[in-house]
Amino acid sequence: MSLIKKSVSLVFNSDAKAGAQNISADLSSFDITLNDPLSVPRDAVECSAAIISASIWNTAYNISASFNNNKLRFTTSVAPAGVKTLTIADGLYSVVGLNTAISTLLINLTLPGNLITISGDDATGKSIVNLLTSGDSIDFTFPNSVREVLGFNSAVITAPSAGFSFFSDSVAQFNRINSWVIASNLVPGGISVNNRTRGIIGQINIVAKPGRQDSYMPTNLTSFDANSLIGASRTNLRFELLDQNLRTVAMPDTFQFTLRIQWYMRV
Repeated sequence: MSLIKKSVSLVFNSDAKAGAQNISADLSSFDITLNDPLSVPRDAVECSAAIISASIWNTAYNISASFNNNKLRFTTSVAPAGVKTLTIADGLYSVVGLNTAISTLLINLTLPGNLITISGDDATGKSIVNLLTSGDSIDFTFPNSVREVLGFNSAVITAPSAGFSFFSDSVAQFNRINSWVIASNLVPGGISVNNRTRGIIGQINIVAKPGRQDSYMPTNLTSFDANSLIGASRTNLRFELLDQNLRTVAMPDTFQFTLRIQWYMRV
């Protein structure tokens, strides 16, 4: 008796135009109802599966109202003086991009665009906040503050002199997402992350620059046990895009991937 390998490949796309259903508001999860049920023969052995390709845009937000990190509260003596709160639009920000956004919001308040400037220190990975006017302050204790992205502790910083620069307390956290994790109800276990299982079917490292598409085609596949599919018939599937810490990802774009399921038959 010998074994012969069998396999089936399925492409899943989070776009409603491609048939995705029950898409979450943040575009991170979706359902698929298969016209032809996914079925692995009852007499199959050693069923496994792996993601063999994926296309994911590196546009997932690192600042968002849903992350509670999109506010910057400050006090200034520059007219119109007083306590102000900036609300940063959801987006994927670099240091330069965040500085530009803050400058634009300041100008919209008829304040100097360089009243608060953000830059980075490559040597330490810390961010630098510069306050144009002596006595101006930033309240990093304010709820939903952007402080964690910038690397600051919960505190109020006050400029002792004009043009004073503050280095963040720790390394800036603009890289909220370091890799993608795809989870599903396809199997009860899947790939474990440390001691946690959540139906994970693949992990994809981010290689593309922000705003570009990651095209994942691994030479060495990470397979997972799919023996639970043997003799089963699956029609309703759900998929979810997470980050490396298994947190929900807010996605402005759709994503897709190809899943290959393989098994052996006795001949």
